[in-house]
Amino acid sequence: MRISILFFAFFFFSAQFLQAQKAEKPLSDAKKKELAEALMAAGSYYNANDLFQELYNSKASPELAWQIADAYYQSRDYPNALIWYGKVWKEAPTVYPDAQFYYAKCLKMNARYDEAATEFEAFRKNTNVRGADAAIMKRNARDEAKGCELAKLIMGEPIDMNIEPMGPKVNAAYTEFSPFPVNNDELVFASLRTDSVVVMGTSRKTTMRSKFYTSRRSGGSWSEAKEYDESLNAMNGHVGNGTFSPDGKRMYFTVCNPAEDVSKMLCDIYMAEYLNGGWSKSKKISEVNENGYTTTHPTLATVKGKEYLYFSSDRPGGRGGMDLWYSEVSGNGSSHGIARNCGPKLNTEQDEVTPFWNAKEELLYFSSNGHINIGGLDIFKVEGRERTWKTPLNVGYPVNSNVDDFYYVTASNGETGFLVSNREGAISLKSAFCCDDIFAFEYIFPPQFVIMGQAYLKGAPEKTPIEGVFVELGSKEKPRMDSTMTVLETPYDFFLGTTQDNFELKANKAGYTGDRATTSTMGLLKSDTLYVDFYLEPIDTTRSITIKDIYYELDKADLRPESRKGLDSLYSILMTYPTIQIEISSHTDSRGSDSYNNDLSQRRAESVVRYLVNTKSVPTNRLVARGYGESKLLNKCADGVRCTEEEHQINRRTEFRILGQVPGTTVTYDKATIDAMRALERERGGLDSRIKQLMEEGELEQIEEEVGSGEIDRAVEQSTESAESIVEIVEEKVTEPAKPAEPSLPAISSAIEVKGTMIFGQAMVNGLEEVQYMYDARRPVVFMGPDLYSRLHKSGTITEYKNSTSVTLADGTVAPGDIFMLSSLQLGSNLIRNVEVKLNPRMPQNLVIGQRLLDENKCKFDLKKNTLNCK
Repeated sequence: MRISILFFAFFFFSAQFLQAQKAEKPLSDAKKKELAEALMAAGSYYNANDLFQELYNSKASPELAWQIADAYYQSRDYPNALIWYGKVWKEAPTVYPDAQFYYAKCLKMNARYDEAATEFEAFRKNTNVRGADAAIMKRNARDEAKGCELAKLIMGEPIDMNIEPMGPKVNAAYTEFSPFPVNNDELVFASLRTDSVVVMGTSRKTTMRSKFYTSRRSGGSWSEAKEYDESLNAMNGHVGNGTFSPDGKRMYFTVCNPAEDVSKMLCDIYMAEYLNGGWSKSKKISEVNENGYTTTHPTLATVKGKEYLYFSSDRPGGRGGMDLWYSEVSGNGSSHGIARNCGPKLNTEQDEVTPFWNAKEELLYFSSNGHINIGGLDIFKVEGRERTWKTPLNVGYPVNSNVDDFYYVTASNGETGFLVSNREGAISLKSAFCCDDIFAFEYIFPPQFVIMGQAYLKGAPEKTPIEGVFVELGSKEKPRMDSTMTVLETPYDFFLGTTQDNFELKANKAGYTGDRATTSTMGLLKSDTLYVDFYLEPIDTTRSITIKDIYYELDKADLRPESRKGLDSLYSILMTYPTIQIEISSHTDSRGSDSYNNDLSQRRAESVVRYLVNTKSVPTNRLVARGYGESKLLNKCADGVRCTEEEHQINRRTEFRILGQVPGTTVTYDKATIDAMRALERERGGLDSRIKQLMEEGELEQIEEEVGSGEIDRAVEQSTESAESIVEIVEEKVTEPAKPAEPSLPAISSAIEVKGTMIFGQAMVNGLEEVQYMYDARRPVVFMGPDLYSRLHKSGTITEYKNSTSVTLADGTVAPGDIFMLSSLQLGSNLIRNVEVKLNPRMPQNLVIGQRLLDENKCKFDLKKNTLNCK
């Protein structure tokens, strides 16, 4: 185990003791070697290495070179370990064939992945590697080579985040570990605050103990670390690994003391309660601790109404090294169930440590050097609970580095957090990778934008919503007749993602004048919802509007150049209301015969239509040309009436009137938006899917090896738990258990409809309310709007609330919590039970489902058949 993995372990034996031995009597080479090997066994790798170096300088040998390499490797000085393993491999490849494996391992720990992969593959073919451990080492070499492949994959697509060491006010020269945010601006952690080596001497006693410290953030900096709590730090032993219950009233933590073997620490989990402004007397959790073994790294999780304590332990019944275990908690910590192993999906033959439950994501994070990794300990994330888990996924780079990364935690905001690492940038006593420090990270989420609003009746004394309005969104800088995105939803909702642009929106409905508006996301630095409302009025189809400044050649239908200005204003109206159909009417004065005037006016109206079609690309089905001749005079100037030229001019005019909606108009979605929906699943075949594939390849190969060798029969937990573990593996790889038959479902439509970037379908909620649902892949959970919640609340079908955050809605309904359970949710022909939902009091939609619900229930949209199918 590395420093601060179990809790933390002392690297250094007594330098003073060693010097005293030298001063009393010079040591023979044999005594030096004996002492050096004893120091290695005690974990004093630096002092041991000093003696090995003296012996090697006196008389070089491959054996001493191997011991020097091992001392460097154990103290995490990978650059020097690489040099010495290379020396051994070069000088004694048949005597020390394992040197090639560790040489490759050091290449990997130095982030030289291509070279490391080559050496691991060569080691697997090395015929000199024999003995009982040969098969295990070659299997490890295979996994290490996969780790090199994984490193190149995730480093090629790094997470957008900032990560940096906390600085000297928090990090000291020795070791800091187990960071845990109390809130977004306060951090509790454990540390051994010393700037020199820890002296244990000839006994196990030392005045140096790890304690809890706290630091607060002000602006962009953290305060000088101070001791956190006197009662906790007064415990008899080294304290650390704190975690809090969601209400902050319980704290679980670890107390560690040296075992009889001075090189080993034994740790137990304790619990304290916050009473009267401080932490009460702590008690050992007897149900989860195991005498003679380490129990450490507690974290609390609440899943589907149950509370669990997850922790790490090296007790019997595990798969090897440190395993992840769990205990069910009841009565607000008054009792804890028997400790049970989390099973082979999480645990490996090596170490799984520092679990952290992220309540917001409902994911368990932990560190492991047994799963495919890119360094030593890597941080993984996994969905599940108790003994049922999906495949753990490597969190990615730069969360993980080429060395050890563990103690991953996030603050309540979900955007910031902390981890512990010995990567470059940590404060070092000896070498670049010797010591563990706390690093702070912040995910960089580019701002995302939504435009939403409602259409209302123009001129109404109170806001009167209009349903079924087409709302179109386009770029203001690139106007065009066809919209970039259209929805038939009021209220409407356009998700823009991270797009920064100037936008133009148009609202239209048959029988109403349209409306348009502009808005912009340019320069916005934070995610925002932009609200834009429209006001429409009923169309008066009897009203004609004269288009000013339309001129023709004398007694001809040809438009004169100066007429374009007036026609461009008409084109602007057509752009504003892209679904209306208009009549272009031309009129003459009474001079000339009726037949002549009818023909001339018809040709003039057609001339206007040709201009709009040929020059402005207006669709022909939106324009109707009609010549009225002298049949609709505006004054007395009929045949035989004497009038001035100005009076005759009034009758020579071109008008338009709105006929209504274009016959047969349907708003279709451009191919790009439909393709975007189809691309959702392809996007989910991205980095996480490739990581999962790599992880599962290694997992499957390991199972195949274990079945072939009989190793699959080894115990995973005490009593009969191992048989259950085997069944879990085989069922996951071979078949799924049959689901019990569901009762007949209410008849609702199974059809889905793609609208822009969203998908819509019919849902039945709690077997009572049929509503339309909207699928939004961006949403992590299921959201419910206030109208549907009020109806369900009044019917008494919502009884199980997950929190006590009360919300008062506009209609006076009071929700006792904003997170609750639905007993059933039917999506088309698919029935899902026990669905957790969050109330959104401002959301106009009744029900919005996110991707997680689909993933958990193995649901996929079939866009060819327009259905949703769940396994």
